[in-house]
Amino acid sequence: MSLPKVGSAGPGETNAAEGAALKRNFIYMAVCFSANHGAVTSVIALSSSFDPTLGSYSVGLLYGCYVLTAMLVGSYVISVTSAKRVLIVSLAMYAVYVASYLLAAAVPATAWPAILFGATVGGVGAGLLWTAQGAYFKINAKQYARAMGISEESATGLFSSTFAAFYLGLEVALKITGSLTATYGSDAGKYAIYAFYSIIAVGATFVIAGIREMVPEDNNEPVGAAPPPGCTKVNTKALTPQHATPFSFLLLLDRRRYMG
Repeated sequence: MSLPKVGSAGPGETNAAEGAALKRNFIYMAVCFSANHGAVTSVIALSSSFDPTLGSYSVGLLYGCYVLTAMLVGSYVISVTSAKRVLIVSLAMYAVYVASYLLAAAVPATAWPAILFGATVGGVGAGLLWTAQGAYFKINAKQYARAMGISEESATGLFSSTFAAFYLGLEVALKITGSLTATYGSDAGKYAIYAFYSIIAVGATFVIAGIREMVPEDNNEPVGAAPPPGCTKVNTKALTPQHATPFSFLLLLDRRRYMG
């Protein structure tokens, strides 16, 4: 069940109730997205301690599938479905990647096929996820700007900072949890952390189904990707997934080097 609409605002009009509802909707999406993605990045950070060789192969496969999917089919899939639907499916695919480590921990004999399969599914999901997040971000911010009677740049700046707070905050919290468990926990505790991350990833996937369906007002408008969190002075109309996603990939690699 999606969050309800509270009226609408026409040109030159404001609707504070609808604006507040749109802001809540965005926060709802950001929390679910960040929790799921935080579980994924936490598993990536632990992958080398699980099995250095397998961890390297799985991360390489994950990012390789991510790049190919984002560049080749990301925008097309959204154009024939919707950003909300792609977000749900993509987070579910991310959850498969996280759960593959839980399966490998529970049944060590399945480690290689389970984790490599999970990395493939998760990589495809990542390629769709970031394109869908950008499209959803753009439409939500545009509708919020209209409802509140502010510029799209102001709405984008507010939503960027909000998304960054949840995205980085949950990622750091989940990584610290995993790191402490892996360092000081018992063997059972080290395996239990994968169960914890799997619950977070699967739970976020189910909960995000409650966000609104965001439909572009102009169906001929290209599906845009949101700027990286914190970048407010960016012409989002000029950004297409084909241009933004490889840059996002470099950001992920750079962040992984310092935070992973």
